[in-house]
Amino acid sequence: MLYATGVLQGSILSPFLYSIYINQLPALLRTQPIEEVPSTDTRRFAQSINCLLYADDVILIAVPQDLAILLQQREDHTHRLGYRWNPLKCVILAPSSDTQAYSLYGTTIPRQGIFSYLGIPINPGGYLNTAQLIQDNVNKALQTMNQMTTIGVNNKGFDRLLSVRFYTQIVRS
Repeated sequence: MLYATGVLQGSILSPFLYSIYINQLPALLRTQPIEEVPSTDTRRFAQSINCLLYADDVILIAVPQDLAILLQQREDHTHRLGYRWNPLKCVILAPSSDTQAYSLYGTTIPRQGIFSYLGIPINPGGYLNTAQLIQDNVNKALQTMNQMTTIGVNNKGFDRLLSVRFYTQIVRS
């Protein structure tokens, strides 16, 4: 089967090629070059950032009146370069006062009250949900400890020094 677009799934070059491919998007979405904002003015500098990218995970940051414009610019970018986002894998994280429906390719983007980006829970307004983050980390640590108990990291299994080394390498990493 011959594909006209996309990168080969599983190839070690795919993330690198995708990064080159998507690299134009932040500059396209910016209203002003980031160099024009002094980095010493952290509040203005933070306000000049309207998107975050990590591989194929993209966050658009905007007030409601600008979000529709950013979504349209993002959609136009996909048409020019021949790729497509999945609107059903996108999420709108907006305050309850924002009732506007946002769409991509004519499909309404679903809303959520909290969203996890790269494992960090975010509330509307872009605030980190620290209580949820701590609880998630505690749950992951407990789950890992329970799994380690079954392989011998317990009172009747490995000696204490080895158990401590397992703990520091696996749970604390």
